[in-house]
Amino acid sequence: MSYGLSVFSQSGTKIFGTDFRTQNQQYNSTFTLGANSTSSTFSCANANDSTKVAIAVFSANRLFPGMFTVNTSSTGFSISNTTSSSQTVTVIAFRIG
Repeated sequence: MSYGLSVFSQSGTKIFGTDFRTQNQQYNSTFTLGANSTSSTFSCANANDSTKVAIAVFSANRLFPGMFTVNTSSTGFSISNTTSSSQTVTVIAFRIG
Protein backbone atom coordinates (compact mmCIF):
# COMPACT_ATOMS: atom_id res chain seq x y z
CA MET A 1 0.00 0.00 0.00
CA SER A 2 1.31 3.46 -0.85
CA TYR A 3 0.34 6.82 0.51
CA GLY A 4 0.56 10.28 -0.94
CA LEU A 5 -1.12 12.98 -2.89
CA SER A 6 -1.59 12.98 -6.65
CA VAL A 7 -2.86 15.93 -8.68
CA PHE A 8 -4.23 15.54 -12.20
CA SER A 9 -4.77 18.14 -14.91
CA GLN A 10 -8.17 18.70 -16.53
CA SER A 11 -7.18 16.24 -19.27
CA GLY A 12 -6.31 13.53 -16.72
CA THR A 13 -2.52 13.87 -16.92
CA LYS A 14 -0.78 13.45 -13.58
CA ILE A 15 1.05 16.71 -12.81
CA PHE A 16 2.07 16.18 -9.18
CA GLY A 17 2.65 13.15 -6.99
CA THR A 18 5.18 11.20 -4.96
CA ASP A 19 6.96 10.05 -8.13
CA PHE A 20 7.64 13.60 -9.41
CA ARG A 21 6.89 16.19 -6.77
CA THR A 22 8.78 19.12 -8.31
CA GLN A 23 8.97 18.28 -12.00
CA ASN A 24 5.86 20.26 -12.98
CA GLN A 25 5.91 22.79 -10.16
CA GLN A 26 6.80 26.19 -11.66
CA TYR A 27 6.49 28.37 -8.55
CA ASN A 28 5.85 27.89 -4.83
CA SER A 29 6.11 30.57 -2.15
CA THR A 30 4.48 31.94 0.98
CA PHE A 31 4.65 35.69 1.58
CA THR A 32 2.77 38.63 3.08
CA LEU A 33 0.97 40.89 0.64
CA GLY A 34 0.15 44.40 1.83
CA ALA A 35 -3.34 45.87 1.86
CA ASN A 36 -4.62 46.88 -1.59
CA SER A 37 -1.29 46.00 -3.19
CA THR A 38 0.12 43.81 -5.94
CA SER A 39 3.09 41.48 -5.65
CA SER A 40 6.10 41.60 -7.91
CA THR A 41 5.84 39.50 -11.08
CA PHE A 42 6.84 35.85 -10.72
CA SER A 43 8.46 34.27 -13.76
CA CYS A 44 6.34 31.50 -15.31
CA ALA A 45 6.15 30.89 -19.04
CA ASN A 46 2.60 30.71 -20.46
CA ALA A 47 1.02 31.81 -17.18
CA ASN A 48 -1.88 33.30 -19.17
CA ASP A 49 -2.70 29.96 -20.84
CA SER A 50 -5.01 27.93 -18.57
CA THR A 51 -4.40 24.82 -20.69
CA LYS A 52 -0.70 24.94 -19.76
CA VAL A 53 -0.47 26.47 -16.26
CA ALA A 54 -2.68 26.30 -13.15
CA ILE A 55 -2.12 28.90 -10.42
CA ALA A 56 -3.53 28.41 -6.92
CA VAL A 57 -3.61 31.06 -4.18
CA PHE A 58 -4.27 30.07 -0.58
CA SER A 59 -4.78 32.15 2.56
CA ALA A 60 -5.72 31.33 6.14
CA ASN A 61 -8.25 34.17 6.01
CA ARG A 62 -11.29 32.86 4.15
CA LEU A 63 -13.68 35.62 5.16
CA PHE A 64 -13.57 37.47 1.85
CA PRO A 65 -14.31 35.47 -1.31
CA GLY A 66 -12.44 37.01 -4.24
CA MET A 67 -9.91 38.74 -2.00
CA PHE A 68 -7.07 38.00 -4.46
CA THR A 69 -6.74 38.59 -8.17
CA VAL A 70 -4.26 36.65 -10.30
CA ASN A 71 -2.81 38.85 -13.05
CA THR A 72 -1.21 36.81 -15.85
CA SER A 73 0.90 37.33 -18.94
CA SER A 74 2.81 35.07 -21.30
CA THR A 75 5.94 35.43 -19.15
CA GLY A 76 4.65 35.44 -15.58
CA PHE A 77 2.02 36.39 -13.04
CA SER A 78 1.39 38.60 -10.02
CA ILE A 79 -1.13 38.50 -7.18
CA SER A 80 -3.26 41.47 -6.08
CA ASN A 81 -4.71 41.76 -2.58
CA THR A 82 -8.07 43.53 -2.85
CA THR A 83 -8.65 43.81 0.90
CA SER A 84 -7.84 46.68 3.27
CA SER A 85 -5.49 44.55 5.40
CA SER A 86 -2.26 42.64 4.85
CA GLN A 87 -2.68 38.96 4.02
CA THR A 88 -0.28 36.02 4.17
CA VAL A 89 -0.66 33.96 1.01
CA THR A 90 0.75 30.75 -0.42
CA VAL A 91 1.02 30.60 -4.19
CA ILE A 92 1.64 27.44 -6.22
CA ALA A 93 1.87 27.29 -10.01
CA PHE A 94 1.87 23.94 -11.87
CA ARG A 95 2.61 23.13 -15.49
CA ILE A 96 -0.42 21.13 -16.67
CA GLY A 97 0.05 20.93 -20.41
